[in-house]
Amino acid sequence: MKLLQDLFRFFCRVPLRFGLSIGLSLALLLHEIPVIANEVLTQLPPESGLDPGSETNQPSEPNPLTISELELRRLASRGGTSGRSRAGSRGDCPAVEADKPDLTAIVPVVQGQLDGQTVTAVMGRTTEAHPTFWFYLPYGTENLHSVQLVVNNEQDIPLFEPIVVPIESQAPGLVSVQLPQSSPPLQIGQFYRWYIMLDCMPEGGSDDFVDAFVQRVELAPEIAAKLGTASPLERIDILIANHAWYEAVSELYELQMRSPNDAGVRSKWSRLLETGGLSSNHP
Repeated sequence: MKLLQDLFRFFCRVPLRFGLSIGLSLALLLHEIPVIANEVLTQLPPESGLDPGSETNQPSEPNPLTISELELRRLASRGGTSGRSRAGSRGDCPAVEADKPDLTAIVPVVQGQLDGQTVTAVMGRTTEAHPTFWFYLPYGTENLHSVQLVVNNEQDIPLFEPIVVPIESQAPGLVSVQLPQSSPPLQIGQFYRWYIMLDCMPEGGSDDFVDAFVQRVELAPEIAAKLGTASPLERIDILIANHAWYEAVSELYELQMRSPNDAGVRSKWSRLLETGGLSSNHP
């Protein structure tokens, strides 16, 4: 297993036309995917509490997810992630300014006990078969040749060939990438590892990447029933309380875009981003 992990990490660092063509030889055809991106990740409000006039006055705080020793061992057997953010320059990608966010997977850090030690992992849960992944892209299109998504199963076998993420003119900013409906669905209870891989030069090759884990879960019937009758804000609180991370981020993003002047919604969005590794004081 360690040899396979070392080989995979090697392939992630060699030019895509060589490493990934070998590592992904069993994959499906290339897909195109829907993308949503902020043109600019706007300044978020300071953590000064909610506006009394806001439609939400009982903010939910994302509680840290604690996973079982068995689940943590399954993650540890695949090696740790690179971390949800990457600092400085990698390969041919330019250095990120000190006051700007790095390439960041918007995913929380979870913790658990393994052999008597507290161990952490970058992981979030989803209730969807084809979830949406979120990441912060620090570069503009003038510095990017391609951005690609790779998703591996528990055996570290890719589900498909790298998916090209169309960035266009929205970068730098927060980007969402939905798993295509044509790709294999995520299975309940399984852990998957997803990568965002950047190629900053036309010659090809993976110059920078960030990775995180996702586990698909099924909500209890009573929780699913509550979601069916809840308001948008109530839905987000229910999703956060039940650790459905990826859906909570997507729905809260849409809500804060529809309610740009609601200080309460924006404060909730700020806190969720910070839980996912992106500080609210970044522009």
